[in-house]
Amino acid sequence: MGKTLSRFIIEAAIIAGALSIFIGIVIKLAHLTSIYPPHFLGLAPTDFLWFGAVCFLFSIALTGRRILKHLEFALRRDRNGIRH
Repeated sequence: MGKTLSRFIIEAAIIAGALSIFIGIVIKLAHLTSIYPPHFLGLAPTDFLWFGAVCFLFSIALTGRRILKHLEFALRRDRNGIRH
């Protein structure tokens, strides 16, 4: 079936968060094995970890909002006596 825009944004935020955390871990491992602290695009490993955490929190908030909208619609449908 077709995906809604909000579901696409949620999935994109989850993928961006996972990729960001993975890059942060790889850079941190490179930092542990090298003499100088490596940076990717001028960002430290903790910057990637923070960005990943923000992406996951955003996707959780958007998912919660979507679930509440669905439950509100179901409650309104039940109050009006419409059966599925």
